[in-house]
Amino acid sequence: MWSTGLGYKSRDVVGIMYWTLSKGILNYTSPAYQEWLLENKTALQNLWNPSYWKSQMTDEEREMRRHPNRSIDWIPIRLTKIRDRVREEQMTWVLGEDGWTKSRYHDGPCYRCGIEMKRLKQYQRELLGLMEEMRSNAIKQGTFKDIWDVTDEDFQDMLKQALAQIADSGKYTIHEIERSVSRHPENHSHRMMMSQYGFCPDCYTDWVEPQLGWRD
Repeated sequence: MWSTGLGYKSRDVVGIMYWTLSKGILNYTSPAYQEWLLENKTALQNLWNPSYWKSQMTDEEREMRRHPNRSIDWIPIRLTKIRDRVREEQMTWVLGEDGWTKSRYHDGPCYRCGIEMKRLKQYQRELLGLMEEMRSNAIKQGTFKDIWDVTDEDFQDMLKQALAQIADSGKYTIHEIERSVSRHPENHSHRMMMSQYGFCPDCYTDWVEPQLGWRD
């Protein structure tokens, strides 16, 4: 069950030994891991710090940032690749080679809680479709002139109705509904429901991210 220096493979224990995953699977005193941490200390300390990565830009890249299609938050692909490589290497140390996936199109179970990503995506599609239908009907009935006439308060009222309608349909479990909250749409925008390295958004944010970066 153990892989050298990496600990349990997450996919082998999801749903079987949940408490093991909750406590982490890596021996953080591993000499090899400690050596890797020191070699990548600066990058790990700044893994979530955009200002650091911007400071690493060359003069040419700073000039490229002035392009009208790029915001002030733009970071060159060269640097995001370095940042992502460090993050992914640490994920392999912490989670194991089979404890995460690089695929952006993972539709299977979340590597931690086991919820099916395809179900969360289906829930979001249904919610977005229902919201669009409700908004269109309200415009046709003259409640709003157009989509820009819909205030944030109006939008939240429609969202509550849509959520209640989907919940009453009985199609989704409480777990699926709860795991979808972080991707509820906002007025005029929404974030797509996608797995992050094989994890649902909640598990990645609440469980994976806290294990990454530099630990003092």
